[in-house]
Amino acid sequence: MGDRTFSVFGSGEFLPWSVEVDRYALSLATSGDGSVVVIPAASAMEGNDVFFDWARKGIAHYDSMGVESRVKS
Repeated sequence: MGDRTFSVFGSGEFLPWSVEVDRYALSLATSGDGSVVVIPAASAMEGNDVFFDWARKGIAHYDSMGVESRVKS
């Protein structure tokens, strides 16, 4: 499976301040293809609409950084 870099945020994970944190975490990766998996786990209990809203926010956030991302439910 290899080494993985994880970032876990409690909130505000797709706000502009997190770009620097995300770029740093991506710079630590020693394997993989440079893509990101968005797992909006905290919103899962709030229903599909909220879950997929956060998923879309995550995809848009990483798109704005030029980073490929996908959602894991």
